[in-house]
Amino acid sequence: MTYPQGCGYPEARPENHLFLGDNLKVMAALLPQYEGHIDLIYADPPFFTNKRYPARIGRGEDSRRPQEWQLAEGYADHWSDIDAY
Repeated sequence: MTYPQGCGYPEARPENHLFLGDNLKVMAALLPQYEGHIDLIYADPPFFTNKRYPARIGRGEDSRRPQEWQLAEGYADHWSDIDAY
């Protein structure tokens, strides 16, 4: 296994963690311990929000002008109740 700093295994094996909470608050709390040691964080979008999320479908659009973006429904996160979810 090759790591960015060299070949072999790291001194300490990485631990897996699962956190339930607001991702910005969780990441801010973890920053002092893990700053400079994390290459990637995958954060799922919120679920069961009863909202519709758009997706940009245009090409070459100016990212500074969201009012001009071409949008389509990207994900409809609306459910009648938690059991339907």
